Amino acid sequence: MINLEGNIAIVTGGSDGIGRSIVYHLAKAGSDIVVIDNNKQALDEMKESIDYQRKILFYYADVTDRKAIRNVVNQVTQKLGSASILVNNAGILIRGEVGNDNALDTWDKTIQVNLTGAFNVSHAFLNSLKETKGVIVNISSIHSFIAVKNSVAYTASKGGLAQMTKALALELASYGIRVNAVAPGLIETKMTTQLRGNETNLNEFLKRIPLSRAGKPSEVAYAVLFLASNFASYITGVTLPVDAGYVAN
Repeated sequence: MINLEGNIAIVTGGSDGIGRSIVYHLAKAGSDIVVIDNNKQALDEMKESIDYQRKILFYYADVTDRKAIRNVVNQVTQKLGSASILVNNAGILIRGEVGNDNALDTWDKTIQVNLTGAFNVSHAFLNSLKETKGVIVNISSIHSFIAVKNSVAYTASKGGLAQMTKALALELASYGIRVNAVAPGLIETKMTTQLRGNETNLNEFLKRIPLSRAGKPSEVAYAVLFLASNFASYITGVTLPVDAGYVAN
């Protein structure tokens, strides 16, 4: 039912997991796609296997590299036009105690990718989004709402992303730009392999999920599709949990 024909969608971290599902469903809805990722092997594999019957460009770039992202913006504008949908999906999760020797490096890297990276890409594509009165959808986490030990950097980055979503929504509304976020819970991706592979930890996690199961990447993509579409034309500044009820506890 959602038709995104005529749109140009940018998806960071789009070569795998949730990002790849978002790419697939945006293209299926009719949008042309630009995938930005720093995993060259995954990008190359995606190029070989993907056929969504849409225009699709692939760029090997890191969201923390502002110059590289600016170059992507220039190339996209020349080849496709002005972006109208931006999905800030690129993110990392490094677990560890705050007292570990590498805690400072973990903090710096996590904040740079998860929070500053999303800002970098949003800032770089801002003129395009103003021109198209576009949409930004940030991929956050249930850690926007709750904290767990051994993940202080990740939790801080996702909490910050939720607040950045609100602040950008307020600032960019006058340009007709909507800004929202999706906060996935336990989703079947490589990022959650370790948790899902530990039966004891998984069962403890599932006790807090009213629907008693992990989610699929497509279930996150559907929420992104909705927020990117005109069906959500009166929604901005929201961080939507897609977590089977986890944060309702």
